This record gives sequence, structure tokens and C-alpha cells, in this order.
Amino acid sequence: MSLTLGMLVTAVGGTALSPQAAADTPVSFVVDTAVDGADADPGNGYCGTSHGLCTLRAAIMEANADRTNTTVEITVKEGVSGRIDLPNAEANLMFNTAVSSRDKGAYLYVDRPMTIDLGGRLGLGALTRWSYDRFWIAGLYVNAANVVLKNFSNFFATDSSIVFGPDSDGSQLIADSLTKGSNVQAVNSHGNRFAALLSGADNIRIEGMRIGRLANDSDDQALDLENGAIVVGLGGPATDAGTDDGANVVRDLTISNVTIDNSPVGTNPVCDLTDQGGRGCASNGIAFAADVEVHDLTVQDSTLRHFPSMGARPTTTAINAASVPAASDWNILGNVFEQVKSGLAEEQATLVLPPCNITGTSQVTDNKFVNGTAADVQGVAIYWGNPTGTYTPASDMSIEDNLFNGYRKLSAPLVATVSIARPQSVTVRRNEFGPVNNGRWVTAEEETGSDNVMFANLAGANPQVQMWIPTGDEWQQVGQTGDQELMIYVEPVQSQPAPLTPVDLDFYAATSSAAPWAVEYIGTVSGVTAAGWVELPGEATGDYIRLQTHYRNPLTAQVESSQYSRFWELPQELAAGLEIDLQAWVDLPGGCDTWGEIKAAPGSENVCQGIQELEEPMGNRPLIITAGQEVWFTYTVKNTTSQMIIMLGTWEFKDTYGAPPCALEVDTDPYLMPGETGGCLRKATELAALGP
Repeated sequence: MSLTLGMLVTAVGGTALSPQAAADTPVSFVVDTAVDGADADPGNGYCGTSHGLCTLRAAIMEANADRTNTTVEITVKEGVSGRIDLPNAEANLMFNTAVSSRDKGAYLYVDRPMTIDLGGRLGLGALTRWSYDRFWIAGLYVNAANVVLKNFSNFFATDSSIVFGPDSDGSQLIADSLTKGSNVQAVNSHGNRFAALLSGADNIRIEGMRIGRLANDSDDQALDLENGAIVVGLGGPATDAGTDDGANVVRDLTISNVTIDNSPVGTNPVCDLTDQGGRGCASNGIAFAADVEVHDLTVQDSTLRHFPSMGARPTTTAINAASVPAASDWNILGNVFEQVKSGLAEEQATLVLPPCNITGTSQVTDNKFVNGTAADVQGVAIYWGNPTGTYTPASDMSIEDNLFNGYRKLSAPLVATVSIARPQSVTVRRNEFGPVNNGRWVTAEEETGSDNVMFANLAGANPQVQMWIPTGDEWQQVGQTGDQELMIYVEPVQSQPAPLTPVDLDFYAATSSAAPWAVEYIGTVSGVTAAGWVELPGEATGDYIRLQTHYRNPLTAQVESSQYSRFWELPQELAAGLEIDLQAWVDLPGGCDTWGEIKAAPGSENVCQGIQELEEPMGNRPLIITAGQEVWFTYTVKNTTSQMIIMLGTWEFKDTYGAPPCALEVDTDPYLMPGETGGCLRKATELAALGP
């Protein structure tokens, strides 16, 4: 067979480039085929196999060999797409020794800074799965700083698709869109992880990727922290030459705008090693391998969906850091966790935080933990605890402004939606709970219980804070305007000591008496120092309220949070979110009275220039109504909430002056918008008198 050596090396501007090109010239290698093949002469400046093709392997080999130019970029020629099929032979490995504790080699290997942009069109896949007893092989091993992997889609290997080595500091795995970064297995290649970070891999960014339908080893019947879409701190033979951290440390990891969706396909509930249907297996979303320290972690604006327990497969979680011994500055922000079907125990929560004192400043904020239907109900949303130890000093951790739904006790063990044990201080506030959650009704057990509650302070958690509870309500005049506001009487639980310094009281409204654990935050009353009346902060649209108490520890400045109080039922007019006003007009024969402002007659005709509003209370100035005289009553109802109220049926409002009630009939327009006023009109005749 005759062989032809091809070459394709261009500068960024498109000019042909020789091996003797000037230093620091930007270099671009353009892949023009989806077949595999090695470069014929690495280091000569030309990307070309013995068949004259610029393959992805050849381009990487040539880029690795270029130690002269600062900027090297690999792109894919327009019109070139498909999957690079890699036959299972050691001759196809660019790195033929172990790259991790799970990967025995790598098909492709990057060992210098470069950018590889596959355009979302060129993928990778092994033709067949290698023998389990021989090799699990990575797709791409990156062990150089500042490598950018861009628009990788359908990029799969037989174990880890992409491995970042200990010297890959500053590298990125990014995509212009989720479509260009889509890596959801259509056929199960039995990969256990898509991206793996070895200990020592610092300042890594993963952004704009879609990952899904990962498999799990058939012999793993227990939770495996080395399996997941993204695995952090995977062990390996290499050491970190770039830092002095030593082994088992990962710093500055950012995962942003990433969708990890392990939704099953088809009807087979169990993934086995013969499954070729792409159904997916039980797997973690983001897992942290045993004994790796993780500092400066950010997971934001991402979606982690459908991590089921399937058949005999192990339980799984969305983020699992159950074995991380040291951590600092963890930020879980603005994510969606959906349909995570793990176990009921705390250690099998949707989000398992490291069982240690997380130093620095950390937050779990503005996330949605939603498990959908009753069949998907999970036991615990967030668990942070150490079964045996004590955390010192206090941690600056806040769990705020999250939404939880789909977390309810189904069977033993008993659990809480948010379960915190032994961190000493943690701020948990302004979270909202949907109707399918752990929770207690009007009893005091929600305040101190450790199971079947929305939030549990377990052993050693927030030891300073005692719950304040609502014990009364009363309409009171506020200020000089005469406005009536609903006041709530609050007091600490008397069986426990109250903090000596002021507390903040968060108020929550229950949206339905049928599901009283569904609560939404409505406002805070700050600086409460003693039992007494406080004004309800904001609008309560539900039937009940409950409190959560917060106390700032003077030694640490950390806000410590109590559990939630029992419920308190609101007066019906406030619960309905309506402000009611009664007005009465009288049509006096022979002339008009001068008591108040003349109003236009609401539908009345035989009146003296209008109908008059009585400004003085009728109880203080009774009227004698003669035969044939007409009295009109109007009742106005105003929506004082920030939400639309749907008024179904008939609403009856009692006349505080003794007249019969007026019925507001709702027919064609049952919607009362925020600030909108509706009402009704009643005409009464031959009433003897109006009075108290």
C-alpha cells in the first residue's frame, strides 16, 4: 500500500506555517476527519497521519510537541462531524499507564497549554467495552495548566471521559450552549463518570455542559463516591508538581450552568452490563472521593435531575461530600435539584455537606429542591453533620431562601427536610416549604423534634437559640392615623432559657390548612427583647402563621437559627387577605342631612341630590327610619395582598352595626387583583332603627 503524508497547519490568519515559525505565533490545527489515527511525525509543525488526514489525535500530538509557540488552538473543519471510534488496543493509548485509581490509561493526552474546540460536532466513543479484568480507559487526560476544552459533545470513554490531572491548574471544560456541550449517552458505554478531577487539580471551571445517563459498576452494591457525572478528588499515581498542598487537596472548583440529567429511558428498571438501551443507572451527580479536602467550591445556576435507586443499585445523591475531611468556602447557589430518589437516612440526602467544620464563609442559597410526585419523595434535602465529632470553631454557613418540596417521611428512619448536627452555629432562614414535606401540625414538636420536621437542630447545632412562639392576636390602632393593624403576641418557650440579647423573628404563612407544613416567608421583626405585641410584618395570605427565631452569637457574630414554631390561626378576614369597609347612606325625605360628604347615589333614584355617608358611628347617633324610607348599605372589599385572590362562591360580611349581612355574589369576574376593590350593595326598607 502506498502512503501519502498530508499536512495541515495554519496560523490564526490562515497562512501556511512551517516548523521554523517565529516564536509566540498563534497556531491553529484544523481537524478534517472523524476517523482516528496518529500523527506521522510529531514536532514537524504539520498535522497529518500517514494517510494525509488531520485527526484529533494527530492534532493533539502535534500541539503537545510544539514548545515554541505560546497559543495553540485545535478546531474542527466546517462540515466535519460524527464520532471518533477508538478500537480497544493498547496501541491506541497516548497515555498507557494509569491516570487515576479507576482509569488504566487514556486514549488522548494533553500535556501543554492549548485550546481544543470541537464545535459540538465531533465526539468520541469506544467501539466495545474492554474486558473488566483488563482496562477501564479514560477518553482524554489533561495534565497541563490553562487547557481549554470547548464544545465537547458525545464524548465518551469506557470509564472517565475526561480526567484533569494534578498539574491541570486553571483548565476549563466549557461550551457555548448546552447543545454544543451535550454528553448524554444514547447507548450505554458503561462510563462511570464524565469529568474527574484528581487531587491537586486547582482552579478548574466546568460550565455550560449537559451530562447524563451514566452507568455504575455492576458489583457496587453500596454508595460509591468515585462514581458520578463529576467526581472530585479521584485518586491517582501522579503528584501535584504545581503546589505544595500535597495529596488529597482540590481548590477553586467552579461548576456553573451545568445540567446533569440521569433520566432513564425505556422500561428496564435495572442497568446491567448487557444493557445497550441507554437507560442510565443509579449514579451521583457531583461526588467527592474519600479523604479529599475541597476548598473554594462554587456550584451555581445548574440543574441536577433524576438520580434514582434502581433495582439492586446503590442509593444516589445529587451532591455527595460524605467523606470530605476538611473544607472551606462552599457556595451552592441558584440550582435546581429535581427527582433525587435516595434513601431516607440523613447521609443519603439530596445534598450531603462535608462532615466537618466548613471554614470561611459558605452559603446554600436560592436553590430549589423539588421531588415531584409522591413516588419520588425523598427523606432529606440537606444534611450537614458529623455522627461523632464536634465542630469548633463556629462555621459561617447560611442556608437561606431555598424552596423545598417532596421531602416527607415515608418509613423509618425518621428524618427532617433540613437536618443539621454538630456544626455548632448555622444560619437557616427565609426558606419556603411546599405541601409535600416533613412537618408537624399545631403541636410543639416542630420546635424541638428531630424527626418528621421541616428543620432539625440535632446534637450540638445552634445551642444558643430557643424558640419564640405566637400565643395571641389582636387588632390594634397603630400611630395617629387610626389604622388598625393585626398584632401578634410573641413569647419564648418558658421551659427553656431565652437569649439575653435581642432576637429576630421570621414570620411564615401557611398556604393551606389541608397541608399545614407548606409555608412561605412573609417578613421579619428584628430586635425583640421581651415578650409582647409585634405587628405582623407583611401580608399573610394563608390561614396560619408560624415563627422562626434567630440570635446573633456575640462571640462569633454568627446568626444562629431555631427550628420552626407551632402554627397560629389568623383571623379570617386577614387570612382571606381582604380589607373590609362598611358604608351606609340614607335617603331622607324633604331634604339632605348635613352630617357628611355627599356621595353619588349607587343605583338609587329618588334621593335628595345624592346619598350621604354617615361619618359618625351609628352606635353613637342612632337613626329612626320611617315607613317608606330607604337605607342603602355598601360593603367594599379590597385585596391588600401582593397576589391575585380568586373569590369562589359567596362571601358574607357581617354588619357590625346590626344590619343583616350583605352577600357578595361572584359570577363573571371572580378575580380580585392586588389593590383592587370589589363590593356589593344592599337595599333595606321599613327598618325600625339602626343601632348597637
